[in-house]
Amino acid sequence: ILLLLISLFAIQVMAQYSTPGNNGSYTFAELVDISAGAITTDGEWYSFNQSVIISDSDTLKVEEDAKLKIAIDKLWTIEGVLLVTTDEFVIMSSASIGNFEGIRFDNSSSSVLKNTMITNCGGVKLVDSDMLIQNCQFMGFGQEYSTSALNLFNSNPIIRDCDFQNNAGSAISSGANSSSSPQIINNTIVNNVTTNSNTPQINLGISDGALPIIIDSNYITGIHDNAGGIAVSTLAGGNANSVIRNNYVANNRYGIAHIGSGITSVIAGNIIANNNIQNDPMQGGSGLNFYGGETNTSIVTENIIYGNLWGVTIQLNASPDLGDGTENSPGKNKLYDNGNGGEVFALYNNTPNPINAIYNFWGTTELTEAEDAIYHKTDDI
Repeated sequence: ILLLLISLFAIQVMAQYSTPGNNGSYTFAELVDISAGAITTDGEWYSFNQSVIISDSDTLKVEEDAKLKIAIDKLWTIEGVLLVTTDEFVIMSSASIGNFEGIRFDNSSSSVLKNTMITNCGGVKLVDSDMLIQNCQFMGFGQEYSTSALNLFNSNPIIRDCDFQNNAGSAISSGANSSSSPQIINNTIVNNVTTNSNTPQINLGISDGALPIIIDSNYITGIHDNAGGIAVSTLAGGNANSVIRNNYVANNRYGIAHIGSGITSVIAGNIIANNNIQNDPMQGGSGLNFYGGETNTSIVTENIIYGNLWGVTIQLNASPDLGDGTENSPGKNKLYDNGNGGEVFALYNNTPNPINAIYNFWGTTELTEAEDAIYHKTDDI
């Protein structure tokens, strides 16, 4: 039995390769030479035949165009630094059917991932890694390693100019029990959550106490009728501070949702349109939804909200400010053509509290028509 256990342990050890951990800087070609078959090349593609770890003192530089295949059940872990600065880097599964397990950045804030296309992957995780991800494509991911294409744990990355399409789960998510404040800027996020689960395409939890979450100038559209657009949630506790501005959020189950308490945000300059694809007003369809305690607060200004089943819905004791007439909260939202069941619903305040919502356009210049679109009490418009 002892000999069998030793043999099994030896097989397990051989199933992964770690770089030397001697403060070295390597290229793929150099790793081929020293990895004893764990990493190979056929002249066009590099291959990871085992799980590979870039050790915590080592750096892998990809400065020339490269293509990488990773075996179906293998994980690539970067504990040191990965610097991808070439014009084109392709990562995919070596199998014709099936995904490689995934990629993990672990305490790797100095890493840079640019101009990289990743497909047939089980997920990318960032753990304690405030890295830069720019001009990358994340497409056709499964959920073998992560519930989302890019999953954050105690990480504040910059994610900009990237393309997330047709992934099984959310495009970007963060853990409910960790604090992450990503900057998500100028990305294309389309048709994710192909499993059609009750999940938004951007699904974030509590923020880093020193930094807000930034979601700015993204294009977010969907076709899967249970998938929402953007959600910030604190149902597991903690606080979230976010700035959500200048995004186009359309054709999702709902547009933008704040769920829980301890939420502060600015929602400004977004176009939130036709988030009605599930077409069940009891299950979704809000352009903006605020659900939670009185510390669920937001300044909502200069948004264009149309074609949703509900324009803005406010539930429990949430208290967003859609305009109080001050410089800080000027209103200036435009809400029109939102409704269901033959009725217009621009703003539905389903709380016992008054909500500031002045200096907005309610789809009409007639006061009585505007009043009919605003619920639940006679409003001062």
